[in-house]
Amino acid sequence: MLLRLLLQLTVPLLINKPIPDKHEIRDSSVNYIVLHYDEGGDYKIARITLIKRHASYHYFVKRDGTIIKLLDPMYAGSHAGLSYYNGNFHINKYSIGICLENKPPQEYTRKQYTSTAWLIKSLQQRYHDSTSHIILGHSDVAWPRGRKQDPGKRFKWNILHQLIDSTTARKPNESKHPKVPIVPKHKKKRKNPH
Repeated sequence: MLLRLLLQLTVPLLINKPIPDKHEIRDSSVNYIVLHYDEGGDYKIARITLIKRHASYHYFVKRDGTIIKLLDPMYAGSHAGLSYYNGNFHINKYSIGICLENKPPQEYTRKQYTSTAWLIKSLQQRYHDSTSHIILGHSDVAWPRGRKQDPGKRFKWNILHQLIDSTTARKPNESKHPKVPIVPKHKKKRKNPH
């Protein structure tokens, strides 16, 4: 009972609220993780802006640590714009975008670091090669260099890396929001063994 309570306290709340748009399957042979900030510090405004621009991060981490899943990582998001990194153009095809709610020069919250570390650890378990790549900022991939600054100078990479190293990914505390498919999925019929 005590262990269950502790797990609930250490696993962030994950809410599934897909961005309504069509997305192509992403090339998951290479999996970079790219961190952003929203510059407005408000999830509702960020969501409206994303919908208007036909853009999408895969995840949005609110200041209270709540993680909002906007797009399944199997699909290509539209978060990096004109981008290049390590021989790859159009980083959206090869990356998972995580946006942290932040209006510079705000400091990021401890809950954001903790939830982001948990999320990254979970993604690394799903996409094993992502552990061999450094975690990138939008500023690392935006082309030309200097075009973007996020996650910004106030982002403490050392705290994130310490938390990733000490985090064990567990199943999220998913909210009761209905899951809305972004692209229709074809279910495979199971063969009856008898």
